[in-house]
Amino acid sequence: MNKILEILYKKHKQWVEIVGSFGCNKQTAEDLTMEMYIKIGKKVENGTDILYKENEINYFYIYLTLKTLFLDLKRKESKVKTLPIDNMRDFLADLIVEIMMMFMLIYRMS
Repeated sequence: MNKILEILYKKHKQWVEIVGSFGCNKQTAEDLTMEMYIKIGKKVENGTDILYKENEINYFYIYLTLKTLFLDLKRKESKVKTLPIDNMRDFLADLIVEIMMMFMLIYRMS
């Protein structure tokens, strides 16, 4: 397995560039490439052969792995909701008012 990962790592810059071509920034491309090494390492341990010849990587298989990791990331990101900071201030101000009102009600009840 180490031999295969060493062969794979020789093209590290190329893998990062491929992920970058999907629309990622440099850091995300590096992260996804590292995840690819982990995923391929596990596949090789389980008997998957990713070599064409003795020392030639199946580039298409690596490309598909990288693309799948990228699409998985995009699916996860699409489920995360973000609020602009201005909306967050309003939300927090409203939340503080609600909490204060709840304390006032509790205080009156006791």
